[in-house]
Amino acid sequence: MERLGLKEVFDHMTSGGKSLRGFTVIAVAKALGGDVGYAVDAAIATEIVQAASLTLDDIVDMDAERRSKPATWILYGVGRSALTSILLVPVALKMVEKYGPLALSYSIRAWEAMVEGEILDAYQALKMRSDDYITLVSLKTAPLFSLAAALGALAAHREDRAELAWDFGTALGEAYQIADDIVDYTSYVKGIKGKLDPSEELFAKWAGSKFGASTPERMAFGALEYLKSRVSYAEKLASELAEGKTCCVLQLLPRFAVNSMLRSIGLRI
Repeated sequence: MERLGLKEVFDHMTSGGKSLRGFTVIAVAKALGGDVGYAVDAAIATEIVQAASLTLDDIVDMDAERRSKPATWILYGVGRSALTSILLVPVALKMVEKYGPLALSYSIRAWEAMVEGEILDAYQALKMRSDDYITLVSLKTAPLFSLAAALGALAAHREDRAELAWDFGTALGEAYQIADDIVDYTSYVKGIKGKLDPSEELFAKWAGSKFGASTPERMAFGALEYLKSRVSYAEKLASELAEGKTCCVLQLLPRFAVNSMLRSIGLRI
């Protein structure tokens, strides 16, 4: 990054945030008896990809702020921000290469799904049916959580648990995005947020249709009840993945991740 004159751009892109995806790598690796130190590269790689995807998302949506500070493209321009993001994907792939061919396969699978989700979010969400909302969530946000969990299993040398870990990450990511949409929708209803993004409008359409809700309050309540069921499912998968260990961090992660999002509007599950 220094050689290319991009270190300042990179530092801005990767600063802040909750680091939940990187934490997921570590939590899974530890739950499966792995060496946490060996899993660190995978954790960093997922956070690098997250930073790249958010930067590209901000460019596509022309969002001027990210994590309570100016978006990267506002400070450094579209060209440098986009090219840095594109560069970070193979950088991350190089970091996970040491975990074997399966790690690269999962990484490609996740990145493809994320880009597909971003395209649908940016250009098709307003045309999608209400019941396509969960499909969009599973593409837009879940894949990087899925990858994080699978890489954690591979870093623990447990290829036999990688697919279950992927499923756990998918459930975790879906729950996290639904919580995010509940927060944005509630903030919009309260007048805190100026407008809904296309995917958030799809969320509102889905909530109204699925729960037969005619008011914003009932829509949000129905979505929150649905979210509780998704968190319970993620906790069940975490318990299976942890192989009977009681009260490990992995089993606490789904509820913690969701509540870290909901607390901004005074809610918790």
